[in-house]
Amino acid sequence: MNELQKKIKFQFTLLETIFFVHTGIIGAVYVLYLLSKGLSIFQANMVSAVFTLTSICLEVPSGAVCDIIGKRRTAIFAGIALFIAMLCFQLGMNIGIIIIGQIFWGMSYSLESGTIEAWAVNEGKFKDSEIDIVFASSAKLQSIAMILGSFIGTWFADRSLNLIWFAPMITSLIFIFMVLMFIKEPKQQNKINQISIINLYKSSIANIKAGFKHIISEKKLLYVYNFNIIIAFIFSPLMIFWSVYLKQISDDSSYIYLSFVWVLIQLALVAGNQILEYIGLKYKRKTIFIFSLIVLAISMISMNFIEGFIFATAMILLQELICAVINSSQRGLINNHIDDEKRATMISYSSLFNSLGKVMASVLFGMVADIFSITTAWMTAGIMSLLSIGYIILMYKTIDRKKYTDKNAECV
Repeated sequence: MNELQKKIKFQFTLLETIFFVHTGIIGAVYVLYLLSKGLSIFQANMVSAVFTLTSICLEVPSGAVCDIIGKRRTAIFAGIALFIAMLCFQLGMNIGIIIIGQIFWGMSYSLESGTIEAWAVNEGKFKDSEIDIVFASSAKLQSIAMILGSFIGTWFADRSLNLIWFAPMITSLIFIFMVLMFIKEPKQQNKINQISIINLYKSSIANIKAGFKHIISEKKLLYVYNFNIIIAFIFSPLMIFWSVYLKQISDDSSYIYLSFVWVLIQLALVAGNQILEYIGLKYKRKTIFIFSLIVLAISMISMNFIEGFIFATAMILLQELICAVINSSQRGLINNHIDDEKRATMISYSSLFNSLGKVMASVLFGMVADIFSITTAWMTAGIMSLLSIGYIILMYKTIDRKKYTDKNAECV
């Protein structure tokens, strides 16, 4: 990488780390916070689905708006929405306030989603495996930051679950300050004040339609975007149930031990991204995806047959490691197949597909966990992981066929 790319990589890593560090602070006790409000697991999933539904509704429009008004303004709005969301959770006076918080939380994610990523890729001109390495490096620092955040969150949780939201309110303000420092708008986007709301709306709709038509017309893109749904679906039990399940099988009444598991999870994510930085230069993404999903399936299915806190913790850590490898590779795969001009819009479509998978998974796995057990939900995801290997083979056949066709066209 040249000096500019290293600078962009560093700034991108800081921005993403500061924005997402709140998930480390609340991650170990977030579901427990919802359960403390008197909700069942299924009801907690339904409330959490408000976040995802908001992301779905705003994901693509926010990406289109970002391509029009610029990354700087969009990122600032994301920070403001995140602050309001954390404030609502901290107040938590009733379920209505929590739902409003979920809406602003989803809004902040949809505004941030693709914005910082599109800025970094466009400014740094990263290509091929360089993109995977940038994402992996960023994810590593996020995990390390979250280790500290987890102790802060559980320290507050042992006093009151409502207190875990103070630190995220502060980090959202820091994010806004960093956006103002790092992201500069191109001259043409500095003229946005001259654009009326009506013209902005029309331009956004045009971008959304163009992006959708592009996905539908490009078969390889449709495969790649649908792969997002599959991956989001498969990893949902891990994201939703890990702390609830460990609390369920542990006799410890304190929340502090969950912070130690959270630390191990972050170290597993660091390890996963470090492994990707190494194997990403040696093996093709297809091979990495297939091997990762096989290991993931074995770990998920085995949790239904082998009991014990230590074994469950070990399998959760292994699944988090695989999650890190797949997520960074998946982001690189998306960015390799989209253009700079509409990158934020197309990344937003990627996040939209991912959110669709999470919504469907929240409903399905919530019902499975309530009717049967959490481990049954995990086993179901493991079976899906094995079945998805066939999809990957078909996806790469389409991608390779497209590359061959394009190459022949260039020769002609």
